[in-house]
Amino acid sequence: MIPKVISLSNFPKKGLYFKGDVPLSVESFQKGYVHSINSIVLEIEIKKVEKIFILKGYLEEKISLFCSRCLEPFPFNLKIDIFHRLEENEDPEVDAFFIENEIFKPYDMVYELIDINLPMKPLCSENCKGLCPLCGGNLNIEGCDCPKNYKRS
Repeated sequence: MIPKVISLSNFPKKGLYFKGDVPLSVESFQKGYVHSINSIVLEIEIKKVEKIFILKGYLEEKISLFCSRCLEPFPFNLKIDIFHRLEENEDPEVDAFFIENEIFKPYDMVYELIDINLPMKPLCSENCKGLCPLCGGNLNIEGCDCPKNYKRS
């Protein structure tokens, strides 16, 4: 299990290594299209080079998202390589994660990495036909008898 908080004071010369599951809930995500979380695995190594903390590893997630066209859940797997610095100052120009008082919170990093890597419009497939605007039927499963030339007024 990955700790929620990692203290970087009295940092060991050999560095730190962690691998394990990160227990985030669906409610953690503001975007309403996360259906379920099967697993989130994080492997990180933290090294100190002079006064800079270097973080490298990967994040692998297996979740289900709701399709933005047909609203059916579908599996979404993602592997994110991590290579960042840990910085005391929050500078948007620097590709780093923020630490405060030599405290690093990996769950915050995991949430941010997943959030920025989720698709804007998740689709179960590029050919998803979506829902009928009249009856609401899933057009991927079966057609409907609704008029095809329906126009919204």
